[in-house]
Amino acid sequence: MEDVDINELKKINNYWIKNVSDGEKAELEGLSDKEIIDRYYMDLEFGTAGLRGVMELGKNRMNIYTVSRATQAVAEYILKRNMNDRGVVILYDTRNNSRKFAEATARVLLANGIKVYLFDRYRPVPVLSFSTRDLNAFMGIMITASHNPKEYNGYKVFDETGLQIGKKVADEVMENINNTNIFNGVKKISEEEFNNMINGENSLLEIVGEKQERRYLDILKTRILNDKEIEDVKKKIKVVYTPLHGTGDLVVNRLLKELGYENIIPVKEQQVVDGVFGTVSSPNPENVEAFEMAIKLADEKGADICIGTDPDCDRLRNINKKRW
Repeated sequence: MEDVDINELKKINNYWIKNVSDGEKAELEGLSDKEIIDRYYMDLEFGTAGLRGVMELGKNRMNIYTVSRATQAVAEYILKRNMNDRGVVILYDTRNNSRKFAEATARVLLANGIKVYLFDRYRPVPVLSFSTRDLNAFMGIMITASHNPKEYNGYKVFDETGLQIGKKVADEVMENINNTNIFNGVKKISEEEFNNMINGENSLLEIVGEKQERRYLDILKTRILNDKEIEDVKKKIKVVYTPLHGTGDLVVNRLLKELGYENIIPVKEQQVVDGVFGTVSSPNPENVEAFEMAIKLADEKGADICIGTDPDCDRLRNINKKRW
């Protein structure tokens, strides 16, 4: 950043001010030189983990414009391979703006004539991976910043196998991003047209949800090892579970109960959907501090184990009684 030309970056900021919506302009007016540098000295990088950044306006930030440009780049990758009919599954977590970014992603794909399977509400990453395969989609997109702090959000892209894309695909998408004007180079249907498609019948947009979650859980239950050998344990063991304000509460409690575990004790305060994760400093179950409320509840209830999942529920940690 030592070679940054602040005057050039100020020109870029002015360009953004001219192109963002009237309600967004105030955020960019009056920025300090330091803020301008941080927001514009580079493009938000796209890699095998997609995009991830602080939610603010600017090309080095997560916002509607950077998300839409990345989606246009993904759309061009799909169209080049004539896979628009197989389409893309879109899912999102409980973070602030996740639904907003998911809808922006859908609007770009639809404008490019690409089939979209949009989930009706937030759910865990594994449901996205499963559904991408189950629906025979060509790609999946998850709006999430995993266990990052509340200021962040992200955009993960998955291939047809349900895995995150590899470097070769990421490099091609990044090249497409670099060749796309962030304001004039993105195709996107209007919000009105999108809402009409949601409320009507359209071959390009399909809203998915409970049916896919049910299929995921039913198949997942067939993958449990030695399940019958621990029937007695299921009735006796006490488990405290926290989703840390994320998506895990939708499937973890449901799955454990369906498997026959009778003493699942949720941390109710952390069942609340909260995009700022108000009860923890960081929603990362790898940090023991995130288990503070769970451990306190476990002591009160005489529980044997605590389980926690991160906001997009692709990371799990358990702590047994001997370790707290």
